[in-house]
Amino acid sequence: MSFTHRTGASGIVAEHWAQQMQVPLRKSMVSSVVANTRWEPTLRDGDTIHFSYYDDVSVVDYVPGQDIENHDQLTATDETLVVNQSKIARVYVDNVEELQTRPDQMQHLIESATYKIADNIDTNVFLNVTGAASSLDDGDIGGNAGSAIDSASGNVIDIFASAREKMRRMDVEEVGDMVVVAPPKLIQRIEEKAADSGFSVSDATLRNGFVGNWFGFDWYVSNNLPTEEYGGTDNTVNAYIGRRGMIDLVTQMTPRVIFKEVPNRLGQYMYVHTLYGTGLFEKSKHRFLAAKIAP
Repeated sequence: MSFTHRTGASGIVAEHWAQQMQVPLRKSMVSSVVANTRWEPTLRDGDTIHFSYYDDVSVVDYVPGQDIENHDQLTATDETLVVNQSKIARVYVDNVEELQTRPDQMQHLIESATYKIADNIDTNVFLNVTGAASSLDDGDIGGNAGSAIDSASGNVIDIFASAREKMRRMDVEEVGDMVVVAPPKLIQRIEEKAADSGFSVSDATLRNGFVGNWFGFDWYVSNNLPTEEYGGTDNTVNAYIGRRGMIDLVTQMTPRVIFKEVPNRLGQYMYVHTLYGTGLFEKSKHRFLAAKIAP
């Protein structure tokens, strides 16, 4: 079936609804506050974004009266992120003109598409958790090495004490930006422990999945973490524990809303389209853990 672009006033309407997507998109994406997120006004499919950094410097003894020798020769490393995720939500609206006279219904439709796009972005961002250089499993908390952690066993505080100790051995800098992104079951266990320890859990507002700050970590809940078979346990969840911003996300600032007419019908196709790319760079792999959590 052929269709044509909607022009004129409806183009302005589409731009209006695209702008309305920005707030719910940014509020609902867990990855937008956990990842190192760049919102770009314009992106093209296939764009390559360059990230450069220098090698670490060394520190040596200084002896007064002696020459300073063997200076570090800094080498720049260039890593790239490719914008290769082109996603679209599509729906046939039977009578757009009537729908646009009902802002509440149009708002619901736009928000529904926004949340689906946010879920898609979160899923692809958190796929990078499996690329962590180190993991945390049952063996790290005194259990069976190579097995998933059972968060129902009453050891939830041990999980994060062990995670912090392991990251210290990895020389992960502690600068007040430690976060956890965990599945709902683990969050429930932590809330129970937090309440028992006197922490308030009732005042947390679920914006960007944020549920509170406990035990030195900002906590976020997500259903979009990657799963795998681990140590014989199917659907083991890879939770993120570590510094904020270690996964990179470059995404379009404003998704496009497009209406296209359908010949011989009153209705139109409505498309919501966005572009983004994610990446995990070498240095960042060593600043967080993939915690293997049993379902």
